Amino acid sequence: IRYSAAQSLSDAEKLQARANLGGDYVLSRAVAAGATMVEFNLPTGFQAFEVEVSGYYADAAASLEAQLSLDGTNYRTGATEYFAAISLTGAHNTSTGSFIQNDDGFIYLTPDIPAANPTFSGCCTLKIRQGSASLYPGISWQGGPYSNAASRFATVNGEGVLNVVGAVKKIKFYAPGRVFNGVFTLRGII
Repeated sequence: IRYSAAQSLSDAEKLQARANLGGDYVLSRAVAAGATMVEFNLPTGFQAFEVEVSGYYADAAASLEAQLSLDGTNYRTGATEYFAAISLTGAHNTSTGSFIQNDDGFIYLTPDIPAANPTFSGCCTLKIRQGSASLYPGISWQGGPYSNAASRFATVNGEGVLNVVGAVKKIKFYAPGRVFNGVFTLRGII
């Protein structure tokens, strides 16, 4: 079949085409340079999302954190809204251990990355399993590793839920009180 004019697909046809192919799709990429926040709107039609962060570092030592929005405007910041089991691993005088995160209004993605030095940059991957009117959105992540001049290595791994039912519509990344750099890639998973 040959078409003489450009064709467009309806949203339903686009979703069916994605489902036929399976896999994941790069939806957006943001390059942060001196940013205070990176935000992504999450489109409908995907079962899950993954955000890969590379080359993260801030103007002073800082962790990378994230918050989710169910309405596309207001981020969930309540003290008991993110519930997760977290494991910190490290070597050479870096803190280690496991704990339950149930009193923070954010997702703790990376250990503190040393300041303003792309050589010691951090990376992480955050996965969000979409929620619904009767299902909590699932979250899992792996952050780090990083190294600094003292030869320290550290990672943060977590698995949990946003403790509120609903579909996630927006996500933001930030370094509390800092400006930061890094590449953020959003993928949608069918």
